[in-house]
Amino acid sequence: MDSDAFLDYDRLAEMVKSRRLSLHLSINGAARQGAMSPITWTRVEKGLNVRELTYAGVDRALGWEQGSAARVLEGGDPPPGLADEAADETPAPEAPARYPDDPLLQYLWDLPDPDLPDDQRETLVQLYLALRRNAHRRRLDAPSQGQLKPLPNAM
Repeated sequence: MDSDAFLDYDRLAEMVKSRRLSLHLSINGAARQGAMSPITWTRVEKGLNVRELTYAGVDRALGWEQGSAARVLEGGDPPPGLADEAADETPAPEAPARYPDDPLLQYLWDLPDPDLPDDQRETLVQLYLALRRNAHRRRLDAPSQGQLKPLPNAM
């Protein structure tokens, strides 16, 4: 890409957000489909600089032909059909957080792997919770010095 001085991050941000909303995708859903974190996706929608490879994920998530986001950023034409989209579309509501009281569980749920189905995401969360419960039990059973009992040797 060209020098940052000539890149139109705001124009791209507006088009990305408009397209995401027209597809009724949450930020988490779009990020998952683009194989990136929701934080990275938010940076794109705020018009902030991200790595070049990120734009390939944006194209994929929004159903744009590869190279479209980079072309818009460089001042080129928007992807076919994007210029015709209405700017006054009613935005889709954000998907509620699955684990609003525990950021780590929410992070596990939102892992940016587009091929990871919800049942496997739930399995990851449950495995982490089981590990956390076991660590808590070991702490309670440990001697008063506050040290954990060693884990049994698995071999």
